[in-house]
Formats: sequence, C-alpha cells, structure tokens
Amino acid sequence: MTHRFKKNLFLLICALFIMVAPIVVLYASGYRFDFKNMRMVQTGGLFLKISLSGATIYLDDNPYKKTNFLFDTALISGLLPKNYRVSIRKEGYHSWEKILPVEEEMVTEAKNIILFPKNPLFNLALENVNAFFPAPDEKKAILESLIDKGWSFSSFDFQNQRREEILSEYDLQILTTDKSLVSAEKISGAKPTNIIWSGDSKKILVELDKKGDKQYLITEPSNNKEFLAIEWDKKIENISFNPSNPEEILFISYVSAATSTKAQKTARPSGLLSAIFIIKGNGQETALGFSDASLEQNVLAYAVVEDYLLWLGESGFIYKGSVNGDKISLVEILNVRPIAIKTSANYQIIAKNLSNIFLKEDEGLSRLNPAERILEKFFDSAKEIKFAKDMKKIAVNTGRQIWLYYFEEEKEQPQKTKGEKILIYSSPQEIVNLHWLNNYYLIFRVSESVKVTEIDNRFKPNLTELAIFPSPDIFWLSNKLFVLSNNNLFSSENILK
Repeated sequence: MTHRFKKNLFLLICALFIMVAPIVVLYASGYRFDFKNMRMVQTGGLFLKISLSGATIYLDDNPYKKTNFLFDTALISGLLPKNYRVSIRKEGYHSWEKILPVEEEMVTEAKNIILFPKNPLFNLALENVNAFFPAPDEKKAILESLIDKGWSFSSFDFQNQRREEILSEYDLQILTTDKSLVSAEKISGAKPTNIIWSGDSKKILVELDKKGDKQYLITEPSNNKEFLAIEWDKKIENISFNPSNPEEILFISYVSAATSTKAQKTARPSGLLSAIFIIKGNGQETALGFSDASLEQNVLAYAVVEDYLLWLGESGFIYKGSVNGDKISLVEILNVRPIAIKTSANYQIIAKNLSNIFLKEDEGLSRLNPAERILEKFFDSAKEIKFAKDMKKIAVNTGRQIWLYYFEEEKEQPQKTKGEKILIYSSPQEIVNLHWLNNYYLIFRVSESVKVTEIDNRFKPNLTELAIFPSPDIFWLSNKLFVLSNNNLFSSENILK
C-alpha cells in the first residue's frame, strides 16, 4: 500500500464521514426524509393506552405491536407527520378505530381506549320485575312486582342476592284501616308510580297515585313494615329528600296568602301561595317562611346545593338563601335579569354545585352564566341531563342527539376549551336511558339496541352496539349493565375489564 493510496483512502473516509455524520445526527434527532413531499421533516409519535391485554395495534392496517398483561400502553415513535388509521383489535371484541394526526415533534395521545365484548354474557338475575329503582350507593335496589294480592315492592341486595318484601298492596289495605290516618281514603286503592331514594340510600319515598291524586309514604328499604304517611290535604309537587340532611324531606305545596293578588298571577288556587315545606325526622311538617316579608311570592322550583337553598320565584329571579329554623334568609339573587314566567310551564332547577346552575322550563334548558349573571338559552329540548363523574362536563340528550358541554378546560388530549359544546351522536330514532359508563364513555338505548359511544370526537367517536333486548330499560351500576326486559331483569358480566 503506497503513501499516495493511504492518503486517498483517508480523504475518502473523511468525505464519507462529512456526508454521513449529519444524516446520523439528524436521524438521531428525529429527522426523516419525506419522499412524498421531498423534504426533511422531524418525526412525531403516538401514545396509546388500552383497557385489554392481548390486543393488537395496527397502523394503516399493518400490525405493529401487541399489548400484554404487564404493559397496556404503547409508544410508537419515529412517525412521519401525517394522518394514521389506528386500529386496536382483539378476537371476540369490537375493534376501536380512529384516524389520528401525527405532527412534527408532537406525540398524539389516545389514553382511554376500551374494547367492548361482541357478545357480552347476560345472566337472568330476577323474574317478575315490573320496575327497577337502584339506590344511589348502587348496592341495592327496589323492585316492583305483581303477586297474587296485587302489586308488591321488595328490596334486592346485589352482594348477597337477597330479595325481601317491604311493601305490598295488602299492607296498604291494612294501613288504610287506621281511622286516625287522615289520608287513609286517598291511599286506599292507590297504585305505585315511583320510588325516590334518600342520598344516603337508607330511606325511600313511595309515590302512590289514585286518579291523579298523589300520596307519599316514607319507609326504609327493609321488611320492618313501618311506614310514615305524609298527611297532606293539598297538592304536593317537587318532593325530594334533602341532600344535605337525608332525615328531612322537602316539597312545594300551598299556604294561605295574606292577599290573593300574587297568587292570581300564576295557575295556583285562588288565595293560596305555593311555598317550600320541610318534614323533619320526627314527621313534623313546616312551611318555610321568609325573614324578609317582601320575598313572599309563589315558589315554582327549588334545589339544595352546597347547603344553600335555591328557589325560583314567580318574579323570574333565582334566589340563594340559607334555612334557619322555619325561615329562609336571602343570601343573594343569582340572575340580574328576570325571566318571563309561563303560568302553565313546569320548572326545575338542576345543579350539582353553585358554579353550574341550570333551569328547565318544560323541556327547554337554560344555563345561568355566572359571569354575566343572566340565564342563557342552552337547549330547546333536554330530555335527559347527566353530569359526568368528574363534574367537568355534562351530557344532554335532546331526544335524537347527544351533546357534551365542558364546564372546565380539558388539558389532556383531545383538548377542549371551557364552555365548548360538541355533538357526540345523532339518531333518526328516540334516544333514552342515557348514562355515563365512566368519564369518557356513554351508554344509552335506541329502540331495542343498547349502544356505547366514546366522547373522543377526533375523526368520529367509536360507536358500539352492545346488546339487543325487546322493550328494554337499562341501568349502569358498578361496571355492570342491568337490563329490564319483558318483566325479567338481566345482569351482564363486568363490561369494563
């Protein structure tokens, strides 16, 4: 090997190093050459979190990786910036598919991927069930059935699968023989229409109907056969347990007005004002008055929120107050501009906290803008309103559409701004039985089909038909789906594995 050859070889190696080194450095820094666009670009990536082990991840229909019981996540790096068709598949499960964009120097995330079974197992839990009323704690429920002696209510414990009768039509017949009971005649022959649970799941209100006249019994979900009838000779509206004190019951009814001029402004009996009543744990009934007599007016709706009493007056204002004994003290008026009250409309205040207050007028829904302090039209029709468990958003069923509204900014992908409203699902048929599965999925029914949708609306939300039942009512409790169909109650396997 001559000196000249050695010199040329050295120069060649140096030239190759000068040419290759930048390429290696660029590659190590995440740069790739995009042959389609004929330019150098920085790469991005995908981060996926999947509910099931053993699922295969596909990129543009090419298998990339399989999850296992140790790792339910996948980081796919070094991807050219473009849209990718991402599919997650596993035998026996509905596939999850979405077109996700990858951008330079960015990792696109999809962290709430759930694969639902194609044929989930349903067991026949109970027979002869006409209606199903689950408790707030999701540990028990009240069942309505038909027996030889008429209708019957029984409690059902999900854990020990025990069912015991708590009230029947026969018990009601015995109860009405009590001559001291003022409402005995009204209760006799009445049919049950609803069960209202206390917030602590320890008491229930049984609503009875006789030719449009409603009566109420208070009892516990046990077979002690002890009942307290609400002795009231006027119409009761908006009855509920006090969420701040489950020993108390609140409702709207009528009291004599000092003058009848206010009462005549609404569709109320002449000479009477509608007011909020409270029933203490000892059964004592008291009409709540106002510390300030100028507030006396018909009360159209109320709600207890964060230990405050909110009420809508016929003035069109929503008031916030505190209850002291049998008096309500005004704290503040929440809306600076009153709404026009319709005499024939039904009103309902819906709120989980003081930051997000809604008012229903029949099916129309308005939201109280906390900054402007005015009621703004939200939806012309709101059949169902469901707060997410994280209280960051709300789902609204308008009848044939499901919308989401974000109370807070969502910083995780897909990011959402505070106050953003998005359409999740539309149907040519009526949507009913809307529930949150978790903070990222909704379950509902359309005709006989039970469907699940994610709320990630990138490209389009994944929609799954979970099951089909004739004339079903569905309930989502403790990661299980309960379906009431043809007087049979079915329970699913654990859906969210």
